[in-house]
Amino acid sequence: MRLAAMSKSVVDTAVHRVGVTDTRTKDGLSVRLFYPSRAPPANWASRPRWAPHQQYVYGYLHYAMNLAEKPVLSKVLQYSLWPLVSLFKCEASWELPVAEGEFPVVVWSHGLAGMRTTYSGLLTRLVESSNVIVAAVEHADGSACNCQHLKQDGKLEWPPYKHTDGNIGWRQEQLAKRVGDMSNALSLLERLNSGKEQLSLGVDFAGKIQLSDATSAGHSFGAATAIVAGDRDPRFTRTLAFDPWLFALADEPSALDFTRTPMCVLNSEKWNPTWRTPIPGRNNMRMDTMFKARQAKRVPTLYAELAGTKHMSASDVPYLMERLMIRSAPAKLAARDVLDVFASLASAFITEGDFAQTIDELDDLVTQQESFKEFEEEPVATLNA
Repeated sequence: MRLAAMSKSVVDTAVHRVGVTDTRTKDGLSVRLFYPSRAPPANWASRPRWAPHQQYVYGYLHYAMNLAEKPVLSKVLQYSLWPLVSLFKCEASWELPVAEGEFPVVVWSHGLAGMRTTYSGLLTRLVESSNVIVAAVEHADGSACNCQHLKQDGKLEWPPYKHTDGNIGWRQEQLAKRVGDMSNALSLLERLNSGKEQLSLGVDFAGKIQLSDATSAGHSFGAATAIVAGDRDPRFTRTLAFDPWLFALADEPSALDFTRTPMCVLNSEKWNPTWRTPIPGRNNMRMDTMFKARQAKRVPTLYAELAGTKHMSASDVPYLMERLMIRSAPAKLAARDVLDVFASLASAFITEGDFAQTIDELDDLVTQQESFKEFEEEPVATLNA
């Protein structure tokens, strides 16, 4: 009875006029493309699964329980949970025709134990609100829960999450690979735009990607990846960071001197509490160092924090837990509404809209506690969920 009730609850009929398809970079990385479409959205049964393969179920379990040490248990759990997890569907539709027009692009990097669909809710909303094309990269460096990677010999491999036992040096090595992945994904978009690379019939991106307007974006470890990629690859014109995890960067102030592009940092309340009172050895100390470097060079910087939210609020995880009727505590704001707020703020930044006005317009969902100002004058807007 419990499983039947849960199965019914995960059938979500919400849809958007957003298409998705999968492709790969030249080095075999999986990339999910989210893009605008004017075609009618598909019904629930025809929409793509949130987890593209049951190997991702293993990946999430392995991240939580280090299943490499429990091979029998891993298979039992993987095959037991897949029938339920496979019922989760994306809100976008599979391979709708691409809308007419030319669209800015966002290259997205997932956090630790994420994959290319972990942020589907946020990215679908970002496409709909900003009219952008999003390329969500699935990193094959051991930071994804699991990864569908095509090797040069044509064989498919599934490199799982690597438990590092707090080895920051290894994370720094991963960061270098991830930054390269972001650039490779942008190169893939260049080939799609030129027509040199084709996808399936009806999903044609030739001449539809505005490469002069490219945002480097991500969450947590992915946000740190986006910050570095946005600073190093001159093709990126702005940086969007959700809850940046800056421990993957070196300690020296020079390692946090990212001042090439305009930046927007969107934080959950629980990620960097009291970041304006930096604590040595904490992530918020590094945030403060980065912000001061940008302030000194007067680089456009936006910051907003959504009170009542946690680190995973930007991902699909809280929403999936709601569908399974699993909550650690009553939420002040429904998971889907949190994604709406984050997408609205990100859209205001990407489209160069009025960030402060966007906050005002969200008053039906959130309450502004401090007025937004230019970064040089104290750029903090704290929103209550």
